[in-house]
Amino acid sequence: MIIAITVFPLVIVAGNTLLSVVPANVYGYAATAGYALSKADAGSVTAMDLTNPVLLVAVSTVLGAVFGMASGKLAGVLGK
Repeated sequence: MIIAITVFPLVIVAGNTLLSVVPANVYGYAATAGYALSKADAGSVTAMDLTNPVLLVAVSTVLGAVFGMASGKLAGVLGK
């Protein structure tokens, strides 16, 4: 029941074009909640430092996407 209550707003905001990909919204929520629950000293979501689980997950997701793009470009160059 609690998961449905916390995921419900993610589905509602999907009407906004920027937030229209519901699986990505749920993945971001799950990654942040999973990280925050797995660490005893995860910090607060309002902290403006590297103890903030939302900030850490966002930074790691962006870095993962950049490395994925670079890997794809490198594979394309090596495959020619």
